[in-house]
Amino acid sequence: MWLLVESSVLEGIDRSATFLVAIPFSPDSFPRAWGFWNFVGGPKWIGPRHVNFPDGSICAFVPVSGTWRHGDRLDSLLDLFTVWALRHLHLEEFERWPGGQFSAHPFYSLAEFKSDEFCGCDKEEPPRRYGECCRPEHLKRNLLELKSDFERTMGCRLNDRNPPQAILDFIDGRGDLPSIAETLGIPTSVG
Repeated sequence: MWLLVESSVLEGIDRSATFLVAIPFSPDSFPRAWGFWNFVGGPKWIGPRHVNFPDGSICAFVPVSGTWRHGDRLDSLLDLFTVWALRHLHLEEFERWPGGQFSAHPFYSLAEFKSDEFCGCDKEEPPRRYGECCRPEHLKRNLLELKSDFERTMGCRLNDRNPPQAILDFIDGRGDLPSIAETLGIPTSVG
């Protein structure tokens, strides 16, 4: 099932956000969504920070965290996406990500996290700032080796985060809604 939802994000700002949400019926597949700012000149993808590799989908939380689970209310999921968009506004205005963040790799942390942002590890509760926590250890590592390991582990480069062309075409009004199975890579049975 596809949902196309507009969020005002915050009263009085110069834009709203649109979320295109793919909700598979299979409990083995997790919902995936893409966020776009609504501007007079047309929609603009919200990213590349805090989106998934390589499809540029929203990374508002890590599924294993239990923040949202299959069977939870859809409006709760949309609220998480709205908070994610609000955090992007904060990032745009203050050049700092507000709140927690996740990192699957030290190269990603070095490239994306600022020293005064929260670290992406779970070593400390409450979390410490990246510059006081993992960054000093990450800086001791060979950057080229980290980059190669990141690309091998993730199967893409750091900047390979973009929505699928079919998603962009639909949002721009140039194409039909794509197949969820194809978009999410869900195998379909034949015959």
